[in-house]
Amino acid sequence: MKMRFSFFFSFLFPILFSIASNAQEYSRYLIEGRRALSYHEYQTAVEKFSSARKLMEQETSTIPEGYWRQLWISGGDAAWLSGDKKLAQDYYNKYTTTDLPQLNDKIVLLKSQGVKHLFTYYSYNQGSNGRSIFLGPAPHPCESLVSKYLVWLDKDKTYIQLFDECKSYEVKTVADTDLADFYKKYLDTMVNEKISHFGYQGFHMQEYELAFYTSDAGIWKKHFNVAYDLTPPKYSTERLKDKELKGSPEIYQANISTQLSKFFALIQYPLHDYDRSIDTTKNKPAVVWGKTVVINNEPLTGNNRPTHADRTNYGSEYCRLLKLKNKTWLAVYTVARNKGYLADRAGGLELEISKSTDKGQSWKKISLISDHGRDLDNAQLTLLKDGSIVLTCRSVRWQESYRLPVYKSMNNGVSWTMISTIDANEGKPGELGNPDKGVYEPHILQLDNGNLAVMYANEKHITDPERLPQVISQKISTDMGKSWEEEKMIVYDKMYNGSRPGMPVWSKMKNGEFILVYEICGSEGCAIYYKTSPDGLQWPAGFGNYLQGFQNGGPYLLALSDGRLVVTSNTGYISISSDYGKNWNSAATPWKQKVGYSVDWTQTIWSSLYQFGPNDIAITTSIKREGGGHNIQLRFGTINQGSKGIEN
Repeated sequence: MKMRFSFFFSFLFPILFSIASNAQEYSRYLIEGRRALSYHEYQTAVEKFSSARKLMEQETSTIPEGYWRQLWISGGDAAWLSGDKKLAQDYYNKYTTTDLPQLNDKIVLLKSQGVKHLFTYYSYNQGSNGRSIFLGPAPHPCESLVSKYLVWLDKDKTYIQLFDECKSYEVKTVADTDLADFYKKYLDTMVNEKISHFGYQGFHMQEYELAFYTSDAGIWKKHFNVAYDLTPPKYSTERLKDKELKGSPEIYQANISTQLSKFFALIQYPLHDYDRSIDTTKNKPAVVWGKTVVINNEPLTGNNRPTHADRTNYGSEYCRLLKLKNKTWLAVYTVARNKGYLADRAGGLELEISKSTDKGQSWKKISLISDHGRDLDNAQLTLLKDGSIVLTCRSVRWQESYRLPVYKSMNNGVSWTMISTIDANEGKPGELGNPDKGVYEPHILQLDNGNLAVMYANEKHITDPERLPQVISQKISTDMGKSWEEEKMIVYDKMYNGSRPGMPVWSKMKNGEFILVYEICGSEGCAIYYKTSPDGLQWPAGFGNYLQGFQNGGPYLLALSDGRLVVTSNTGYISISSDYGKNWNSAATPWKQKVGYSVDWTQTIWSSLYQFGPNDIAITTSIKREGGGHNIQLRFGTINQGSKGIEN
């Protein structure tokens, strides 16, 4: 027995060693490929990804899904940027899904009925419609693994229907005729159009496939990566003359030079509206929105529009609230009352604090925090158990000095004293740029043991060997914010050094656990993710879970007293979970947006959510205003739901 056992392992060991060696090798090639891509060494990146591919295809069944995703997407990017478009399409198409049977049957049926104009649309690699994720198992695999929209034009009406691996969804009519008119007029142009190459990820998404089913039974697929393929405008809105800036999002879209790029922007809003309508049924939670209150609207001066060099008329942004007691609330937000520190040595963004004593119905300014010659932003308020308030924010001189100061108030926000700095990075002018090496967006909670814990976005690891452009870090204070312990990285993945986790917001849930919500920009296109922790200190590795629903960029989380979770983001839409984040249902945005999110993502930004009663919530948002910049608005709503939430 001993001899046979030894013989078995002597036979098995080389195989095991070979598998482990291959795993180590293809992992190394993937990392080196991503690193070469970040350094713009495209041919080297192609070679590294090709080497990884050879090894990975030898062990197809044992390779994790995330590794395949990195290979096909990053390898395709490298090939495209190196000029080898045939190889790029080979990589990209490896991640293109097969046709769906019910979808194919519907196309045959429509054609038999004489429908001549139809196309399918498929977004993947974290598309913001929440239906195409490839980062592991999801609560609803049919909705999240393979889904395609079918759009067809019949008798002067446009229809949309969604198909996935399990079923087809209801048909919806598109009220706007612009999509149909554009499609009929430019179909031949789009089919034959060559997409220009550039490096600007302007639509917060990444991978797409459009398939045009033409009248001659041909199928023309347009498979592309937004970060490189969509054609930019002839000139940016910032460079337009003042008189031409009226309706700038429309001007931006009108000056995109390819019809395919225009069409891509044009279909976004109808698809997002379709998602919202099929996800919001009478059996799912919804929010009825009511009164809107203006918290702050800085007066406009002259005809100047805000620019990077002159922040005049920037207005106010990034508002966060804090409930004190009874009907009293505080609000902190960023204001610009000067040209900014770049144009004025004593200038810079400031933080203003306002107070409401009637549950948010009216607001009065009570204090101002300035750091002359620096930009203050990303403020967050936390009420401590002893009744004091801490305010943390970012204090920046771009590419030169980054700090996360902590201020404290003992008199409900009337006056503030700086007590510590959470983290900082200091250098000579320009030394900390290209790439940036800053710290941003701190969010403090007080734990059950009285210690303070902060989450924040951290770019300082870009100089590490793995070259992580941004991670989410955590620090602990055991002395009420006077000092901070060593940093611990919470959200990062060394395999994905094109990803930028940031904008962390976290809270304790009714079940005693903690939940952290954040965006991942870069390769993930600012999609929203989350992860949970039993104690707020021990967090699972990796990027966490994708949050389904039309959410993108700048998330904010509210944990309701009954256990439900509510999330919003720069899209303005609402996602609600009644099972601690396992499933999410969508509700409508409270804000009226003039154009689609992909055309102008700055319409409703840096939102935050708060509970004002058992089923009463409110959302603050920086609203784009005529004349330039933003103002701060607060809108109240009531959540309607058939069940009572979560019972412990």
